[in-house]
Amino acid sequence: MTVSTEITELDGDRVRLDVAVPETEVEQAMARTVKKIGRDVRVPGFRPGKVPASVVIQRVGRETVMQEMLRAELGEWYEEALVESGIKPIDDPDVDFDDAADGGGLKFSATVTTRPKAKLGDYQGIEVGKAEPEVPEGSYDTELDKLRQLAGALVPVERVAEPGDHIRIDFDGEVGGKTLGSASARQHVVELGAGRLMPQFESALRGAKAGDERSVSIEYDRDDQRGELRGKDVEYTVRVAEVYEREMPEPSDELARKVSEFDSMEELRTDLEERLQQAAESRVDELYRGDVIDAVVDKSKVDVPKKMVDDRVQEIVHATADRVGGQQNLLQVLAARGIDIGKWQAEIAPEAERAIARQLVVEAAAVEAGIEVGDDEVEEQIRDDAVSAGRDPEELLTRVRNEGAFEQLREDLRLRRAVDHLVAAATPIPMATAEAREKLWTPESEVETGDAGALWTPGDA
Repeated sequence: MTVSTEITELDGDRVRLDVAVPETEVEQAMARTVKKIGRDVRVPGFRPGKVPASVVIQRVGRETVMQEMLRAELGEWYEEALVESGIKPIDDPDVDFDDAADGGGLKFSATVTTRPKAKLGDYQGIEVGKAEPEVPEGSYDTELDKLRQLAGALVPVERVAEPGDHIRIDFDGEVGGKTLGSASARQHVVELGAGRLMPQFESALRGAKAGDERSVSIEYDRDDQRGELRGKDVEYTVRVAEVYEREMPEPSDELARKVSEFDSMEELRTDLEERLQQAAESRVDELYRGDVIDAVVDKSKVDVPKKMVDDRVQEIVHATADRVGGQQNLLQVLAARGIDIGKWQAEIAPEAERAIARQLVVEAAAVEAGIEVGDDEVEEQIRDDAVSAGRDPEELLTRVRNEGAFEQLREDLRLRRAVDHLVAAATPIPMATAEAREKLWTPESEVETGDAGALWTPGDA
């Protein structure tokens, strides 16, 4: 850490960070900046990039060098100050510089609005409904069919393609009559309905049969990562060479030996049933953890700023756009459902606000419980993750540190333990009891519904 930081709390969840950058760091940053500027400065008698620092400063001016240095380095110093202080801002900083800085060091202040702090209610012993683990009907057959598919073979069929079928296609993408190499392929095999095709391809190829030719138009986003396709309207010609369906073997001991470590279908069935039961228990536990957090939110005072909600909504929009192949595809998907993107954003805003409230409550619980995570605990988690992934633990540890993800992992572990703390403080009750309590009459519910006859009694169904 190269900076030192002092925190002053202001009104309205605002704080001021007074940051001091030592003289040695400023000198090194100035040297890097002068060297960078010197690559472009042309001075008679000196080769490009070999102009002495003093000449560069004299030629462009110290003020210019200082401004370029701040442009390049200030963001990193600010981020270091945030890490050191633990401050989590929700807006951009208002930055002021101290003209009276001592020596060759640099001082600046950054005033920001921080994440609000939730005021926890009494959550000790809070009663929360917890369901009984239940394996959905047909789950065993579904899992067995997946194994049968692994052992199955693709066989050609003379009919139109349906979801679940595989098709072999050739396609060429053109812009203005010019074929694009990155938008063309031969002998490409893909499964319909598996979500691996762009929606336009998926729609065009359903109902196609061997020998058919289809046209597909795709408008790529201006921020597409593929330079040849970025911002282009591409016209595709798709030729279907073959349609396949998967022929699956019948359940047998031979199948069990082929797709598992077991010698018989009876052993395989027992293993599948045990894993399905464990999965059901995990689902119930995860839902219960979420319900506990929601119950604590309902008992707490949490004021979520509009900016945090707006930022979260935009994160959801961008993430969804990435999943469907870009912003333009997202707009097309929404339009196909008769939804305007502005209306969709308004619809997801309440859940975005609720998600932020959950985070703030968990953060408050971590503070109240005094939960801290040491370096050794973070390192142990990284090593465990590496072993699970079949990677070298020390290599992964070095990478996590170099990429600046160590502190984020520490915070993730801290909040995970805070959730554990809230769950341990709660009391699980049967889901039927919890649902029945929601039907109990209260003065508030009568005012809201106008129904004075909603009193639940033990004899009610």
